Amino acid sequence: MAAENVDSRAAAAVFSQYETVFYTNTDLSSRFSSFKGLSRQSAGSLSLPFAYLMGALDSLDPRACEEILGKTDALVAGVRDFIPPEGEGGAQLGEFSYVASFGKRGTPSLDKYFNQVPTASVGGAPVWRWVGKIYGENAEGNEIYASQVDHSHLVFASDLQELKSIARKLSSPDDGSSVLNKIPEWAAVSQHEYWGYRKVPRHDGTIEKEAAHLEFTVPGAETIIMFADVEKKVAVVRVLGVHANEVVEMTKRRDEQQRKALKRLGMGPFPSPETFKATDARTLEETFSLSGGEQTEGEILTALALFGYEILI
Repeated sequence: MAAENVDSRAAAAVFSQYETVFYTNTDLSSRFSSFKGLSRQSAGSLSLPFAYLMGALDSLDPRACEEILGKTDALVAGVRDFIPPEGEGGAQLGEFSYVASFGKRGTPSLDKYFNQVPTASVGGAPVWRWVGKIYGENAEGNEIYASQVDHSHLVFASDLQELKSIARKLSSPDDGSSVLNKIPEWAAVSQHEYWGYRKVPRHDGTIEKEAAHLEFTVPGAETIIMFADVEKKVAVVRVLGVHANEVVEMTKRRDEQQRKALKRLGMGPFPSPETFKATDARTLEETFSLSGGEQTEGEILTALALFGYEILI
């Protein structure tokens, strides 16, 4: 049921564990790789959800990003527990994992980058560990774990147990359809070369701290979707679960107050829902151009802020 251009098993493994998931099938061997005809600025902005892995690989070996990400058929990113910035403090990412798919070409070798013995093993494959100095993070760096799963996938994670869990799912005979069938609008969105989902984290009906900034800008949001049609050079951001017309009207009245509050908190850029259109009673949608220039770059960054990626801006 999944789109042909999506590794459904990898997507399901990541969706089952993370609140925010992004996918691309483009070359990410550098931050400004050509994204199939888009400008360097647009490509660089769209690569933000994958920048943690890119930075970690750069800190592992100067050749690793090109040798690994330049050969992937697809890359799926999963993150959880975004904590928005407070005052002058930076935001925190929380746990994250990446699954790189290589198809029939097979996975690049990881062991050539390491002189030490493996940290652990999963499914008989070694698990490697290093300290990655990731963009925008602390000087000491963060622990990164990596392992090969079958001949088609490499898994990278900030937590060893998360890596093992994803590896088990990738090795399972389960094709992941039971997970993907529950993803809103999956059949249509997964056809695109680039997409992202975020399920707004809640507990007992109350918005969690890490999603408080999202509740502030888009009250009632349940799911955020973003996808790009690279050939047509347009992207769409869709917010599900809101009382759409009420949100649009309310935010028109409070927009100036919101901008001032975000400035005091050091948060932003954030999209104002007044720029969205109510496509039905429970959906907000905005379409913007990927044709290039500062305006396009700003719109991409603004859209990614809904997913928590203001931490990299």
